[in-house]
Amino acid sequence: MLQQLRCILICNFLFLIYFGNLFAQAKYISYEEALSSNSKDTIQYIEIRKSKLEVFPIEMIDFKNLKGLDISKNRLKDIPEAISQLSNLEELNLSRNKFEHVPLSVTKINSLKKLNMSWNRLTIICNQMENLENLEEIDFYNNEIWDFGTGIEKISSLKDLDIRGVMYGIETHKEITKKFAHLKIKIDPPCACME
Repeated sequence: MLQQLRCILICNFLFLIYFGNLFAQAKYISYEEALSSNSKDTIQYIEIRKSKLEVFPIEMIDFKNLKGLDISKNRLKDIPEAISQLSNLEELNLSRNKFEHVPLSVTKINSLKKLNMSWNRLTIICNQMENLENLEEIDFYNNEIWDFGTGIEKISSLKDLDIRGVMYGIETHKEITKKFAHLKIKIDPPCACME
């Protein structure tokens, strides 16, 4: 009897986790749905994934209450200054695009809490990152970053930094982990082959 009760509890728990994640992901609506909406002020999460976008759709600034924007898996290289008008934006996913740097326009979104720029072509991180005073999480996974600048370490709200996917030599690895010791940092083990 006790074993059955335990099994039921575990199954219910797993059910809640699975469907809870589904519902959390379901908060995003497609860009097409958002554009056709009569109430743009109520839309909080939009995704424009896998659309082969090369230019940021300027109509996005019409969604004044936008909290989350997923423009991953496109061909973007830059974001216009207008994005800084999205003063409620907290989550921005720019992963799997063609960015070679963090766009300066992104560093002007003061409300931003989560920034995902994984799987891009980043090599240098601009010092203007320090302007993102509410940023809590940065995902730079699988970028060839060799210069982190001084901006990231000045973000007092930052908690998580993901820079996995790049092999750093032993000395560089030590420098990076020391520089970001105050953060929960995800970094691959050092490799002597990189010295």
